Amino acid sequence: MANFASDHWHQIYIGNSDGGGQSLAGTSLYNNSLTGAVFFSETNTTSNAEQLWQLYPFNSTYYVLRSKSSGPLGYLTVKRAPEENTPGRTVPLMTNASLADDSMFWRVEPWGDGTFFFTNAANGSAWHLQLKPNSLMAMSSNITTPPRDGQRFSFKQLGQIQNANFSTVVTPTGTAASIPSGNITNAPEISSSPSSSSGLSTGAKAGIGAGVGVAVLVALLILGFFLMKRRKRAKATVQGSTPPYEPIQQQNYETEAKHIQSERPGELDAPVADPAELNSDNRYPVAELNSDSRQTPAELPTENGR
Repeated sequence: MANFASDHWHQIYIGNSDGGGQSLAGTSLYNNSLTGAVFFSETNTTSNAEQLWQLYPFNSTYYVLRSKSSGPLGYLTVKRAPEENTPGRTVPLMTNASLADDSMFWRVEPWGDGTFFFTNAANGSAWHLQLKPNSLMAMSSNITTPPRDGQRFSFKQLGQIQNANFSTVVTPTGTAASIPSGNITNAPEISSSPSSSSGLSTGAKAGIGAGVGVAVLVALLILGFFLMKRRKRAKATVQGSTPPYEPIQQQNYETEAKHIQSERPGELDAPVADPAELNSDNRYPVAELNSDSRQTPAELPTENGR
């Protein structure tokens, strides 16, 4: 097993010369901070964090590789890609530790000419990591000697790693028992929601915070709109249920007699009383006028006598 300083960054390139050319790059984790890309790009180890690699010794056989750009939880792994046209259809990628499997464990073995080849625990020693003509990579079963150019990797040690988060390795739950234990901690099982671990960059955290703030603001605006609309609807319902004021029509009241007269002119019916007789009680005698003969009848004067 080759000996690499795990506390320093390394440049990984093809061949024996590190001057110019291209170097291996591992991007930050996109796709909800779960996966990233792996390819060769023009060498720029001064400002390109994708080309700065840590080779962390997991045990006496395997290394774990991660780039400065992928962060402490972004590991070099492989996956099967149906669209890949090489035998095995297996390509490398950067993967979050919560999704990683045995392919995160790499052996770095020498060819004997100062260069090295990569194999991983998932594919076994019959498959080597190889650079394709289009700067992409795949696992190849063509491992005959002398070494093929796309499988001859070299390393250049660079500056020291200043991030304490790169001092340990996190492995997923369920790592194959055939992998000897090392200085590891178990990662939590992945959930359907994006990871909010410390592996997120500051920009990603700020973006998530801004997105949550906007979502809350939109929700409040929608709630306010519906409450206002409901209030207007309730007010309109109350106004519509009260009929407008109309004066009560004055009713003409007439006496029964006037009503009768309007229907049939005539005289009012007078009640007819039964005839009655005077009381004939004998206790009260009939009184007669005084017929005093002493008074002489008087005559009225005439005109001739004036």
